[in-house]
Amino acid sequence: MAVLSRLLMALIVVLIGAGFAQTVWAQDGDTGGGMMPEVHTNLYATLEFVNFKHMDSYFDARNIELLVNGRMGPRLSGLAEIEFERSKAVGEDQGAIEVEQGWIQYEVNSLINLRTGIILVPFGRYNLTHFDPFQDLTGRPLMAIVVAPTTWAEAGAGFVGSFFPTENSVIDYQVFVVNGLTDAITDVEGLHEARGLFGEDNNNNKGIAGRVALSVGRHELGASIYHGSYDGSGDQITGYDADGMLAFGPLEIVAEWAKFVIENGLNSDGFAVPTSLEGAYVQANYHFWFDFLNQTFLGSQFEDPTFTLVVRHGFARTADDGDGGGAGAETDNRETRTTLGLNYRPTETYVFKVEYQANDMRKGGDPLVWGNSDGVIVSATAAF
Repeated sequence: MAVLSRLLMALIVVLIGAGFAQTVWAQDGDTGGGMMPEVHTNLYATLEFVNFKHMDSYFDARNIELLVNGRMGPRLSGLAEIEFERSKAVGEDQGAIEVEQGWIQYEVNSLINLRTGIILVPFGRYNLTHFDPFQDLTGRPLMAIVVAPTTWAEAGAGFVGSFFPTENSVIDYQVFVVNGLTDAITDVEGLHEARGLFGEDNNNNKGIAGRVALSVGRHELGASIYHGSYDGSGDQITGYDADGMLAFGPLEIVAEWAKFVIENGLNSDGFAVPTSLEGAYVQANYHFWFDFLNQTFLGSQFEDPTFTLVVRHGFARTADDGDGGGAGAETDNRETRTTLGLNYRPTETYVFKVEYQANDMRKGGDPLVWGNSDGVIVSATAAF
């Protein structure tokens, strides 16, 4: 950890030097004039209907999210994303208010920008693009629930920036120092409850997270890493992630793989934590439309309505933590899911989705999300 911290500090020094050198060079003819503060507010809301085998069906008024972004000066900006989850404040999991992001940014140039506050941890593509209006399925991948849980937000500071190697390509990076994951790691919930706290650190040892992505046109390839201590004994957890999106006309292929390797250790209750977590998914989106629908209620007065057919297959695996008296791959918890979905967007930010999930878990294991229960999810999401 100390070596990584020194490497990060060296990187920061190099980036600052390069950034300020470019800024000084670019000041020729730049008056640096001020500007009036600008503030933009957006909302999005999601309603779901969930109907799975062996359980009662229900409507879920899952969230209303408020996004506020603004500029306080020529190179000063900020963003806040506040989630009002199940907004009626009655009963368990009701009425929660959660800050998913809340940061300010000082921009030196495109290469280096200092960002501080509550940030989405740059680990994988899905965590950074999880917003309901952006996604073509309602249910999140198993990997994004158990292994690299969405939304993974941390308090910290770091840098973001972009390089432009060619006219139609860009390399984006993010690197942050954060409080880091806690020891609430289990072989059922994975890292879901281990996401770091905003106001304290359980081990006085910070985590480091970073992602770099190459985009060429509509194609993107990304790689991420996370490293830090997770308990008071200095036991380490290291995560790796690879993601990509390839676009060919109306067809998109999206995939992501994530794995965490965890040093043997005990949580605060004295129980062993799993030694590894792993998950992946691959998803195909096909966008289409029929012109004759332009004269129906589905297309009338809408500029660019579209349907999207979606297929996703993925899995999540957690190593046994020893609570079942066993060890080894035969006692791991593993769940797989195949999803078939269709959505309709009258506009890009208003979408109706329907999907069928077929879930399967390892025989004798514990369910990670739905176990062996199959079902249907229907939702409506709008951003405005």
